[in-house]
Amino acid sequence: MKLFAFPSALMPNGGPVELMSQFRVGGVIEVVGGTLLLLGLFTRPIAFLCAGELAVIYWQFHFPQSPWPVTSPPSAPGPSASTRSGVSPLGRWVRAMNRSLALAGRGVGA
Repeated sequence: MKLFAFPSALMPNGGPVELMSQFRVGGVIEVVGGTLLLLGLFTRPIAFLCAGELAVIYWQFHFPQSPWPVTSPPSAPGPSASTRSGVSPLGRWVRAMNRSLALAGRGVGA
């Protein structure tokens, strides 16, 4: 967690990231976006924003070292980005399934 320097700090002095830095912006996007995704609020725009952040991380930090994120430390943003991107359409699918099951239970349709 970039914002709280837990479990390990990114900065050389061992503290949290600087106030006006790219790491702070990324940390805020991850904490706020992750919380909203966990609560199921604004899932599509937040998933899009988080996936965009991970794309920036990949192109800025991982791609210059290797096109394969698994081979360039410290983490692999690819699987996480595709997982968060999958959250976006999933909500609509679940609502559609719930609606169709509710209609089928009332004897409507089919």
